[in-house]
Amino acid sequence: MLEFLHEHPYVLALAIFCSRVTDVSIGTMRTILVIRSRRILATILGFFEVTIWMLAARQVIVNLDAWSLVSG
Repeated sequence: MLEFLHEHPYVLALAIFCSRVTDVSIGTMRTILVIRSRRILATILGFFEVTIWMLAARQVIVNLDAWSLVSG
């Protein structure tokens, strides 16, 4: 996997960007569901929102040493 990131570092950046867009979109939907008193569905979406955020944050932290690949 690390070799793939060294050859194609923009794939990781794109994956993190897409996961954050999905995470924020789910958060918006969850807020709307809470306002409409659909708390059970909002709780389920909250679980997926946090899971996606944690996966994206993990990829950033794991690949902190490869920041020069994207900027260079």
